[in-house]
Amino acid sequence: MIWLEKLYFIGQGIIFVATTIFIVFLRRYNRSLAEIQEMYDSPLLRAWRIMEDPYYLRYLIAGLFFIVLLISFAIKSFKVAIEDTPILLINVLVSLILLIILLVVFWNPILTTLAVIALGFGVLAYAK
Repeated sequence: MIWLEKLYFIGQGIIFVATTIFIVFLRRYNRSLAEIQEMYDSPLLRAWRIMEDPYYLRYLIAGLFFIVLLISFAIKSFKVAIEDTPILLINVLVSLILLIILLVVFWNPILTTLAVIALGFGVLAYAK
């Protein structure tokens, strides 16, 4: 099972680097969103203006992609760790930490709701 462990750790490394790069870009993008939010008093108007931003949908979709990727990789690593290789629990921990950091950096009610739904589906898929 050594080759399986190596494969999972390489996959985790790639996911870690890609997610970290996305989080850095997301943090920069959030600064521009903060400027938009400061211009308006109404929360509804703030949300509308943010949604009008040309990059918002791209970041929302990319954020959802990384959430699903982290959840599915964590669940797959957990299944393999329970069945064969306990060392892969490190991958589960790293994926969950990255997921939490991603949600903290890109705090968005829509994205957070989708993350909870994806996590629920992931747990249901694991239960089968």
